[in-house]
Amino acid sequence: MRLFCLFGLMLLFLSPAVAEESYPLPDLVRRALEQNEQIAAFRARVEQKQLEAGQAKAMPNPEIEYAKGRKKVSPSKGPVHGLSVSQPILYPGKQALRSAVILVDADKEHVRLRRTELGVTLDVTRLAYEYGLARRRAALFAEREKHFKIIQTYLSGRIFAAPQKKAESQIVESRLRNLATLELEAQADYRAAFEKLNLLARLGTDTYPAVRLVWFKGRTPLDEKALIAKSQANNLGLAEQGLEAAGARKEADLAAIELMPDFSVSAFTQRERAVETERNRGMGIGLSIPIFNRNVKGIAAAKQRISAEESTLAFQRRLVESELRRSLAEYEAVRQ
Repeated sequence: MRLFCLFGLMLLFLSPAVAEESYPLPDLVRRALEQNEQIAAFRARVEQKQLEAGQAKAMPNPEIEYAKGRKKVSPSKGPVHGLSVSQPILYPGKQALRSAVILVDADKEHVRLRRTELGVTLDVTRLAYEYGLARRRAALFAEREKHFKIIQTYLSGRIFAAPQKKAESQIVESRLRNLATLELEAQADYRAAFEKLNLLARLGTDTYPAVRLVWFKGRTPLDEKALIAKSQANNLGLAEQGLEAAGARKEADLAAIELMPDFSVSAFTQRERAVETERNRGMGIGLSIPIFNRNVKGIAAAKQRISAEESTLAFQRRLVESELRRSLAEYEAVRQ
């Protein structure tokens, strides 16, 4: 018997240990950020807007016009040839303002990119802890079931004549059945939690690995004033609304300058021949006169949009502070 036990212990120590695959939480977040399609889409939109802003600064293309006809000076006739080249020139400052308006859109897309990255980070973190809790719960029920099986094995090998002992045996069997049910539910829960996590992290594994997490201890109180100031400075919703207000101001400036006339510079040459050959050359300038359309309502609408966006920004600042105070109150209650 001793020889058999010694042989069993040798097999136990010599058998290779199978290390459970595990991932740290920062690694899961990094994988999710690198492979998320929404983040890639926002990065492409940022680059798109930046390219559009660069294109808005480009000079208009020159225009070339060629005309051909007949000239008649009785009784003679002859051909007419004309060639002209013109270059449209926008009013100074229009191109820069148009580009600035598009650059504000690029900044808004960049804020949305950061918000999406933050959302993915929070989702991965939440799902990782949900998965970790589900694994703990499944392990707890498995351990308790194992404990009650030992008790059941002990009780099944003995005969209890007393009714109280029989009742205790039945209670153990009932508890064991309940624990088996709870363990199956817990196994299903943690596998479902892993699938939700794997959708973002893309671990590419058929097993259910462990995730190395830092669990909440409740030892660190938070500084309310410092967090409120930090939230006002770094909140992405406020940043986006601030860009909306900045964009409205840029559009108001553009609306005021759009009514200013553009002009064009042209050069022409013309050759006519009927009785005698005539050649004409010259240069010209064209200028639009803002008489019928002075964009008065467009400028007024732009000013109203500035007022609307700035009012929305003021409300969102108060809303962020209120939500943060509520979250801090919930945190402090949980911590205590």
